[in-house]
Amino acid sequence: MLRVRGALLPATVAPVVFLLGMSGQFGRLTGLDGFPTDSYLSWVVPLSCLQGAGFAGAATGANLARDIEQGLFDRLLVAPVPRASCCSSARCSAA
Repeated sequence: MLRVRGALLPATVAPVVFLLGMSGQFGRLTGLDGFPTDSYLSWVVPLSCLQGAGFAGAATGANLARDIEQGLFDRLLVAPVPRASCCSSARCSAA
């Protein structure tokens, strides 16, 4: 499960809000000569997906930096379990 549940909100809600807002404003661009497609949504949905992936990547980077600053990995290395299991669990949780 997510450790920081609030990090999921910007990565999902903001692209949807931008998608809806831009569709309302620019949806009639398909009537212009030379517009590459007949549907504005088929043009803007990939952009929203990339924006969501970028937000998720930024949140992951910020969470990793916070874990490093707070010494999470140092605490994992001094735990009374084999190092291989500590390192692999940290990698799996970041994925």
